[in-house]
Amino acid sequence: MDPMVQSRIAQIDQQLAGLCETLEKNRAELALQHQEKEEMLQEQWRGRKKLTALERVSKEYDEMLDENRKYAAERKQLRARLAKLLTLTKSLRNAYRP
Repeated sequence: MDPMVQSRIAQIDQQLAGLCETLEKNRAELALQHQEKEEMLQEQWRGRKKLTALERVSKEYDEMLDENRKYAAERKQLRARLAKLLTLTKSLRNAYRP
């Protein structure tokens, strides 16, 4: 075989080997990137799940605070009414005491 042709074939073989190596590196990098993407998606889904739970808890907390304020106001009114009832009861007792 002609030495120039043989030299050119050897160069092509080397280039093909280099291309195969580059292709394998790219495949490995692509697989790694795919894995990282999946991990990031999982992390994002976990974050969204936590955010949704926190938003729900926050809404429930706000509702509970409003309810507690309402009950505190009712307790205050009840205590005022009970104090007035106690005062009236004492007045009645004093009025009917000999």
